[in-house]
Amino acid sequence: MTLAVQAQHVSMIYKSNSGHKVQALENVSLEVSSGSWCVLSGPSGSGKSSMLHILGGLLTPTAGTIEVAGYDLTQATSNMRSTYRLRTIGFVFQAFYLLPHLRAWENVALPLLALGEPHKVRKERATLALNAVGLADRLYHHPAELSGGEQQRVALARAIVNHPPIILADEPTGNLDAASANMILDILQKLVQQGSTLICATHDTKVTERATQSVTMRHGKVVDLV
Repeated sequence: MTLAVQAQHVSMIYKSNSGHKVQALENVSLEVSSGSWCVLSGPSGSGKSSMLHILGGLLTPTAGTIEVAGYDLTQATSNMRSTYRLRTIGFVFQAFYLLPHLRAWENVALPLLALGEPHKVRKERATLALNAVGLADRLYHHPAELSGGEQQRVALARAIVNHPPIILADEPTGNLDAASANMILDILQKLVQQGSTLICATHDTKVTERATQSVTMRHGKVVDLV
């Protein structure tokens, strides 16, 4: 069994706006197999999003070690983390974070722009990614011209345009109606079947039901692993 994630005794402490120390994570150890669908569940404030942001190289843990897809994030420099995020991780957020002045394909192509890919390559790969999420006919639409479900699919296409081995999703169905949520889940499930590793933070039981691994968190700790 190949592991996509190995986290050992990870803790995260940060200062609140009032200056108080807040323990977001406490002694979290976690392993996620490559090609699996892992769900982090638990109430708000349980540490799900903090763990997801650490896995994405957006936060550095206060203590512990964490290795993702062969990257030792504990020792990684800022430049190494940037390269890691561009080449290894696809992010899907509850808020779509689409740039309103860009058309759908241009939003999807942003990671390729950061990698210095030429215009022709960016458009070709963005078109393929949008086709994979069923939006081949929305290439030239701006976000305001798309439904919420379509915007989430554009965001998902942006996450997979680099073919990252690991996809991190924070409440990917949180802002969607039932039909759109099921469509997103079907797409995510297909990506896992094709070999991607998917790690979701969610309250949605529909997401949990599809997972191959479930991690329950409370007060910054892992309280159950299935």
